[in-house]
Amino acid sequence: MKTIWKFEIELSGSQPLFAPDVRIISAGLDPNGVLCVWGTVDTDKPQRQIEVAVCGTGGTLPQHPLEFVGTVKDGPFMWHVFASRCASP
Repeated sequence: MKTIWKFEIELSGSQPLFAPDVRIISAGLDPNGVLCVWGTVDTDKPQRQIEVAVCGTGGTLPQHPLEFVGTVKDGPFMWHVFASRCASP
């Protein structure tokens, strides 16, 4: 079944996410002000790992190629979110 899941993420640095056939499609703050990404998943597929990276304006970008997901305004801060594509089986 294809659906959309929400993942809470750290404010900076790189972190792994685990989900079945996930593709990150959006980034933002949830109603509680927590930085999150949303992604499409296929629950009929096997669990995979992708990488999500967050950096502030003027911060260091990830060393390896990741796709830009979006920019999130958090008070006076701007967070830029990047994610890898789901690995092929």
